[in-house]
Amino acid sequence: METNPSDNLLKKYFREYYKCWKSPVPDLISSREIGFIPFYGSMIRHIRLINPNEVDSFVNRNVPRHFYYSTAYYRYPDEKKMDEKGWLGSELIFDLDADHIEGAEKMRYDEILDKVKEHTIRLIENFLLGTFGFDENDLKVFFSGGRGYHVHVLSESIYSLNSDGRREIADYIRGEGLASDELGKINVVDVKEAKGWISSIDQRFTEIYRKFSENDESVYEDRFLLKAFGNRENIQKYFGRMKTLKIRQKVVKKLDLMREPGREKYGYMTRDDQEILQNIITAMQKEETSEIDEPVTTDIHRLIRYPYSLHGKTGLIVCPVAINHIRDFDPLEEALNPLLKGKTSKINIKRNVNIKFNSELHTLVPGETELPLDISVFLAASRMGSFI
Repeated sequence: METNPSDNLLKKYFREYYKCWKSPVPDLISSREIGFIPFYGSMIRHIRLINPNEVDSFVNRNVPRHFYYSTAYYRYPDEKKMDEKGWLGSELIFDLDADHIEGAEKMRYDEILDKVKEHTIRLIENFLLGTFGFDENDLKVFFSGGRGYHVHVLSESIYSLNSDGRREIADYIRGEGLASDELGKINVVDVKEAKGWISSIDQRFTEIYRKFSENDESVYEDRFLLKAFGNRENIQKYFGRMKTLKIRQKVVKKLDLMREPGREKYGYMTRDDQEILQNIITAMQKEETSEIDEPVTTDIHRLIRYPYSLHGKTGLIVCPVAINHIRDFDPLEEALNPLLKGKTSKINIKRNVNIKFNSELHTLVPGETELPLDISVFLAASRMGSFI
């Protein structure tokens, strides 16, 4: 098989890493399918490894460019056909990377990672720990080694969930299907006590009317009102049109109804009210969703990157991140191969590159140069450069 000198040297650095590799083994490893992509060739999968010694021996023998394990548990993980593996359940997986981040193509690599981290934190805090009520101990977070993060949910409540059930979770997190007329279908108790989208939307909506009733001048600068009516004068006219309503033989001021959390007000909405509410929903879908890769979440047979393996397109480590450390976590310091530290190498840069490694920004132009070895490995692995 045809090889090239740059990839051969890259493989040498991977081999040296795996010689020292003692990775913690995922639970029930003998029930997981193993797969890998070699430096030369295509994906090889449907492999079963029994214990940590077999895993260590396997990676030293094969030196994978990409190394994976299944998030599913099987009776027979080495069977070639999925319906013969004997599926026993699967972790719930969320893959967050730059593919769904607006403007990512204009960002530096470190900026991409920061932006994806924001979405990862939002997923964990707002949805997994918040709305769905998982415990921190149910979650495992990994830097993917590439352009984002993987979040694993390990809980008895989700192992048996099928693809459709996982799709519902993914759609909810992404804010799919939210519309102003949906809130009227939620009962009063749900809106007042529920966590998540419905509660947040209801709070933002009622806050507008609370501010007006309390003579809070900031209501005239409210972006949702300005989007609907354009200026202060029209906003004043909108509130001026609010009269009284007759609800169950009782006369109620509409303003009092609108500022009250709960479902009832949604049955008395005018077209203007609906527009304000939809403005809130649209903004929240953009600002508070978490951009996950839905096909990964719904796939109950998914292979995911093996903990502490090297990512074949960056040379960075797929490393765990403690939830209480994620805000401070810097993958371009903490996910570097320690065996490369303090070494340099010559490399041919193929295009202009701005990259931040170890808190130092490097502005690189095409041509031959000498760089810290961890940066050279990153450039060679990502095809932005080649070893000389």
